[in-house]
Amino acid sequence: MNNPKKIFIGLVFVEVLLLALFIFSLDSSMMPLFHIGLERNVPSTFAFFQLVLVSVLLAMLYLREKNFFFMNFSWIAFYLALDELSAIHERLGLLLGEQLIGAFPNNAMVKLLEVNPRFAWLIIYVPVTAIILITVARFMLAQKKTHPKAIMLLALGIGIALLGAVGFELVEIAIRNRIVEIPYTLSTLFEEGLEMLGLNFIIFGLLTYWAGDRE
Repeated sequence: MNNPKKIFIGLVFVEVLLLALFIFSLDSSMMPLFHIGLERNVPSTFAFFQLVLVSVLLAMLYLREKNFFFMNFSWIAFYLALDELSAIHERLGLLLGEQLIGAFPNNAMVKLLEVNPRFAWLIIYVPVTAIILITVARFMLAQKKTHPKAIMLLALGIGIALLGAVGFELVEIAIRNRIVEIPYTLSTLFEEGLEMLGLNFIIFGLLTYWAGDRE
């Protein structure tokens, strides 16, 4: 807690190690254990730990600051941690995707879901995320003068995480529908790698906020 930068560097080191293990285990029996695109293995456990840490840090900030913004987002981070373990968004996406394919079989946008209906989770999560981002932006604007470094790190982390979670999920849809020609493994590497890196920056930002923008 007293040295946010060292904690950040440690988390990034673990992430780089996990990405390296993913690459080198692709053609081995260890692949399921280290595949960053699968659930309930070493990388997904690390991502779960990151989200739980975010939730705990937000709860601690609520106890100190008495600002319900922190408590509300602590619960959101905890939900995302559970989602990381049980793939709630993919289950919801699968249910919605199958319903849409059945109801609108000739719709051009819906046809993109036929390769994997689970991608429909974006239809639910993206609007909700947009609403949440408005609240986050208002908080950041209010805090940028008193905690400029922490706010910069949080904004960077959120941007990177969304680029991985949403941006490269859209790339994956394009790959599976043969709209673009990019190796699936490379897309997965960027998607999951950016998500973990974004969470590392968010943790760095929260620790910096806790320390009063001091390292």
